[in-house]
Amino acid sequence: MANRRYSGRTGCPYQKRIRSYCIWTGYETGIPASAERYQDPYLYSNGESKTYKGKFGPDVFRDFIIDFILENEEEPLFIYYPMVLTHTPLVGTADESADENLGKHTAMVRYADKIIGEIMVLERETVDRKRCREPILF
Repeated sequence: MANRRYSGRTGCPYQKRIRSYCIWTGYETGIPASAERYQDPYLYSNGESKTYKGKFGPDVFRDFIIDFILENEEEPLFIYYPMVLTHTPLVGTADESADENLGKHTAMVRYADKIIGEIMVLERETVDRKRCREPILF
């Protein structure tokens, strides 16, 4: 979830406080695809639920955050990123796979580190280039 300005209102976050969001809602009764958050994830983004065929869920979230930073680089930002990695079910990532759960979990942790690193590098470059705002805190 990402927000340009925190409004201070109470209630459901993606209806009152958050202006732009991409979330996995968890399983939705009657929609089997909604159980997926890794391969071909079913995500709810800015009022629309859909399956991202051929995509890895954590990459969709990363791309959403990067696009948000670039689109709003002139303004103060708040990004809330409750990562779906490294939660069960344990899976291989876009970078590596494993047969055992420990190996899968290790791959997920490495991928989480990679994604956060990519976001933080972009944020640092944006702040350095624009000198228009303070860095984002995650």
